[in-house]
Amino acid sequence: MRSPAARDERNKWDCGGGELEFGEAIDHAVAREVWEEYCCQPLKLELLGHRDVFRTQKRQATHWVVFDFLVEVDATKCAIREPERSENLRWVSLRELEAIKPNNLHSQLPGMIKQYRDRLFKVSNHVSY
Repeated sequence: MRSPAARDERNKWDCGGGELEFGEAIDHAVAREVWEEYCCQPLKLELLGHRDVFRTQKRQATHWVVFDFLVEVDATKCAIREPERSENLRWVSLRELEAIKPNNLHSQLPGMIKQYRDRLFKVSNHVSY
């Protein structure tokens, strides 16, 4: 869950994310962000696809191109590394995630789930928590 001190979308459940640094390969950026946010290394990365995200924050329109990845980690080695951004780390099934009220989710999470639901559902049913 995003912390009360997060830049935006405070107290909302989110699956993590980040941005590319100039000249950085996408898969390297994903691994770096997983380390920075969760103190663990990805065991496997799978590109799910991409989304165009249009948002307006503080009266500023933005267009983000988001590359969504499925990331396998050893959950026993993960921890919150940036407490100023996240205050709770929890593993949930897709069914549990979909049961969370939309106003408790990061604004981009429902669209991401909708776009990749079939793939996420298959993986969610084969994961141990």
